[in-house]
Amino acid sequence: MLSNKLTFSLALILMFAFVVLPTFAQTMPVGDQTATPPTPATGGWIILETASDTNGIGAGATVDGTNTIPTAVDLADLLSNGGSIELSILQQAAADTAGSFSVAHDATDADIEALKHAVIISEIMWGYDRPGGTNAAVTTGQWIEVYNHAGLMANDALMLHFSTTKQAREPGTAFEYDPTPADITNNDEVMRVILDQVSTVDRFGMAWSAIPGNSGDTDGIAADGIAPMSLVSMYRKINLVDGKAEYKKNDDDDLDGLGDGTSSGSWAASVGRNANLSGNRVGSPGGVHVGTGGTVKTFAKTPSSIAGVGVVINEVRNDTSEANLDWVEFFNNADPTAADATPTNIENWTLSMVFGVEDADGNVTPDEANLFSLPKYKFQPGQYLVVYNRHPGETVLAGGVNIEDVAAGEQVNKGASHMYVVREGLNLPDDLTFTLILRNGNDKVKTHEKIVDYAGNRFLSEVSATKNTDFWPLTAWAAPGDVEGFGSITFAGQSSWGRVTDLNDKGVYWPKGRADNRTHKDDWADFGFIGAGYDRDVDRNAAPGTPGYANVAVNVVANDRDTADGKDDYVFGGTVTISEVMYDAGPRWNLVQWIELYNSSMTETINLDGWTMEIRNKEDVESYVDSSFDFIPHTKLLPNQTLLLVSGTGANDVDNTRVYNLYQHHRQDLGLLARDSVLLSRTGFYLKLTAKTLEGGEDETVVMDEVGNVVVDGATRTVAWELPARDPAARQSLVRQYGMRAIDGTPDTADDGTMAESWRQSDIAGAGLAYYGHRNDVGTPGYRLGGPLPVSLATFRPVRDKATGHVNITWVTESELNNAGFNILRSETKTGEFKVINLQGMIAGHGTTSEKHVYSYIDKTAKPNVVYYYQIEDVSLNGNRTTLRTTHLRGNVSAGGKLTTRWGELKSSGK
Repeated sequence: MLSNKLTFSLALILMFAFVVLPTFAQTMPVGDQTATPPTPATGGWIILETASDTNGIGAGATVDGTNTIPTAVDLADLLSNGGSIELSILQQAAADTAGSFSVAHDATDADIEALKHAVIISEIMWGYDRPGGTNAAVTTGQWIEVYNHAGLMANDALMLHFSTTKQAREPGTAFEYDPTPADITNNDEVMRVILDQVSTVDRFGMAWSAIPGNSGDTDGIAADGIAPMSLVSMYRKINLVDGKAEYKKNDDDDLDGLGDGTSSGSWAASVGRNANLSGNRVGSPGGVHVGTGGTVKTFAKTPSSIAGVGVVINEVRNDTSEANLDWVEFFNNADPTAADATPTNIENWTLSMVFGVEDADGNVTPDEANLFSLPKYKFQPGQYLVVYNRHPGETVLAGGVNIEDVAAGEQVNKGASHMYVVREGLNLPDDLTFTLILRNGNDKVKTHEKIVDYAGNRFLSEVSATKNTDFWPLTAWAAPGDVEGFGSITFAGQSSWGRVTDLNDKGVYWPKGRADNRTHKDDWADFGFIGAGYDRDVDRNAAPGTPGYANVAVNVVANDRDTADGKDDYVFGGTVTISEVMYDAGPRWNLVQWIELYNSSMTETINLDGWTMEIRNKEDVESYVDSSFDFIPHTKLLPNQTLLLVSGTGANDVDNTRVYNLYQHHRQDLGLLARDSVLLSRTGFYLKLTAKTLEGGEDETVVMDEVGNVVVDGATRTVAWELPARDPAARQSLVRQYGMRAIDGTPDTADDGTMAESWRQSDIAGAGLAYYGHRNDVGTPGYRLGGPLPVSLATFRPVRDKATGHVNITWVTESELNNAGFNILRSETKTGEFKVINLQGMIAGHGTTSEKHVYSYIDKTAKPNVVYYYQIEDVSLNGNRTTLRTTHLRGNVSAGGKLTTRWGELKSSGK
């Protein structure tokens, strides 16, 4: 006996069922019913109806009225009381059956699954028609629309199966079927494949509470006081191509946006009619649905949210000159110092362009084209990536690190700081406004779900002004009301457009990124001819923007960082210091000398316009410099990089974008009568760097740095401490000492440059890293050294696996700073050539972190009974490489895979 609670629950369910069901007749079809309609043409519709022509459907729609809806079936009763319509196709019965079928006799499960939704039920006119205002139910106006999008053949035997219960069979599956002679004569292994299913029975076994569409009175009799009421169909929600009369397909060759036919949310009531329907009826037989006025109807979709943090389109150059040097810069504006900071894999991300196509009548149709895809790469927070349409070495660009070279384990360019990739397909139009769209995947049908970022001002209406979209191809987004100031010629001309940068809470300039709004005019600016990221030797007036670097260049600096609301006269997040010098070499006095400047900011480019360098030497002789100079306009010191001030041109392997030639620019200012004039004395010198600033509306001078062992008092020169003695056989530079950069990104602090203990002689041979003057020089021009290693390595240990013979290498870092990743190198001798063995790609690091991280790599190419030396190499985000440690694998391995001697201790390489 049922419990009282269960009895009460069943009573409520039954009561609910009678409340929600319509009041018209409750007759049900007798048993299951089947019909065998023809297959519509590919990309076409066919209307299946009862044997009647009183449904208002005209000649524009293909109609099959030969008992495709059995007379025993009343769609209103069937669907309102909870029923199902199943659409299937006959599988070929035997290999020798005459004719051609879409499903073979030996079809696999995958073949069968691929037919899911190959033909669908796309619209149903299910309601009662009560002409004359009577209560009599007339079903002649009912019909079912079927659409074929997968190219099924005309001789494929479709079947409609009507049932008063929800079938357990799902689309993309097959079931056994007992054919009639009309179906096929050979009944060996006859199966039917389920293509689509419509059911108003929910998962609890109840009928839908409401069915889209309604019954109607197509005539109406005024005497009855009843106004004509439309007979309204329900249509299947499917995305359209460009809002036109064509359905979209997704990556799986299925219809895009097609919901489950058994869900009420997949259907909507029609609101208009097309030319194929007449009378007091609403629907679109023989075509996609249309709304009021005959315009194509789509359903609004909630736009996907675009976060304010992540990978953004940061700067764009559309070169309209004959050079046609286009580039797009991306930036990961996630906080690299956050505890949860992780890189973003941008493999197969795509950038596309929305533009307009104008016909002869002046009508503009929106279109979209893919520009390029990105390769496999982990994009670090705080990092820049530039896509060029030509290799930097072939242009006036400053170069960088090609991420495809990094992935291949190849040597990267020395001195580069940003990542780049070349895509020849990047060709931005010079005469059109356009919008760029970044997607996190290859979205073939150009929907908005995968959009990561967009930028531009090409906002095109998607066919109909009545729809909730003005920004093609997005849905449910309206065009910005005001893009004035963003540029009526978006990304065109000889300048660049980029995001405005503001100080964040850490005092670092960071690009703006508003969530869900990438077109706010206050967030974009024309950056003009800043020139960061370009070769210093090119015409600086023709070097627009900052490819690979922050969209800011400042000319004024100070230590006042108390406020970031624009009230400060000047703000700069780093320091500019003199980091290394190569002075008079004695017997090699005729070699080029140099002074290295370093910008400690990780984000800001410094414009040295108006800055002054003063050079004083102990000896006041004609051949020694004792003067000052102002930097020429448009001289830039890039973030976390150096600028090498050289006395003249000499042998070197330093990137020329890091070199500033004093003889070329200031030989008269400094009295450099010849290229062999002595810039700095071997006895003593004094250097002072000053910057012009604006304070209170007045030009002021701020001393940025002072270094040297000489005290200058007018014409008097006093040596405060002796320069270190050097080996006359090779020149050695003096390297400035710096404090440790904090994990939060706080710039390094330079030790007092006028104190002897703040300097040390370089012990790195220039040919091993860089040199300027002579290959045997000992120094690091172009690289700021003297500080801590970028990675704090706790352990580095290789262990032979007894079972496989492979060498398992593990290492632990205590902290990392701007670490792109690691390479593992191997050699069979201590002094031999070490070669990279992780040829499949660099082992990704964690950028900047204070957390401990454990890494591992398996050397599967290690031979048994061979003594190996292993090295671990760090690769920083700016492309610098540092050997962190070397370990000696002392023991041999026997044939049985057992260790015969103990491992040696780990030893530092001393680099």
